[in-house]
Amino acid sequence: MPQIGKRKKLQIARRLPTIKETQEKDESCDYTQPIHHASPFEKCVDELYEKYNDIDNFPVFCYLEKEHLRNFLNYIFTR
Repeated sequence: MPQIGKRKKLQIARRLPTIKETQEKDESCDYTQPIHHASPFEKCVDELYEKYNDIDNFPVFCYLEKEHLRNFLNYIFTR
């Protein structure tokens, strides 16, 4: 990699955003997701997922994903 001089490094540094600009940008963007109150259905999905996705049930439920469990329960309850 070729070496660059002090003047070129300063030119590059001047083009970078300042700390104040990045802080203002961070404050304006909301990175937190909105809080959703869990419905009884979601609590049921969470409880079943935690119950069956453990080391004792690993051979049977090793591919269990929460989204698949949610879809399965939704299918059963809406049928």
